[in-house]
Amino acid sequence: MTDKEATTATPPANEEPVVPDMIDNMWAKLMATPTKKWITIGLIGTFSILYFILTAVLYKYGFAGFDPKNCYFVSGLDVPALTREAAVTAAEAADVTVSKGYPINMGHMFRVWFKWGFWSCVVTIVISATATPMHAYMPSKRSFLNPFFAILAGIGFCNAAAWFLLGLFWRLSLGGRISSGEKIVRPDGTDSAAWKEQL
Repeated sequence: MTDKEATTATPPANEEPVVPDMIDNMWAKLMATPTKKWITIGLIGTFSILYFILTAVLYKYGFAGFDPKNCYFVSGLDVPALTREAAVTAAEAADVTVSKGYPINMGHMFRVWFKWGFWSCVVTIVISATATPMHAYMPSKRSFLNPFFAILAGIGFCNAAAWFLLGLFWRLSLGGRISSGEKIVRPDGTDSAAWKEQL
């Protein structure tokens, strides 16, 4: 055995041997051929672009949305109001009892939901940007890092599921449908621009 082979086969005494783990084996299979390599790079790139677009959209609607700041809903009314007082007045005019807890500011609820989604995306990006180099350049710490980041990924998945289901519930609820304008119908013969100004 030559000196070069001996150096390659035996790591220095102060370094621990790098043992390939599940992530290394999976990555090696994904990069096994040029075709698999470019498919992998394309999928990762596409997902990353879409994820950044989602983050930007959530930021836009959460912090600088196009919708009014407030949108108050009273159960029994088919039209929301921009202020609490206007919602109560409309309910009294329609002889609708304002139950305890109403009017509900659905605009605030939706904005909180968008902000929640935005910060969840930011945390996921930070974790991914941290986990990848640490896994690659700190192989001796993988026995701690891999379970730690796996736990964070599990928490992130549960958070994403709760975020999605709660947003779906809010949007499909009666208040969500009315506040989103599903029940607003433009009267026949009304000019579209003039009708929008009245909303």
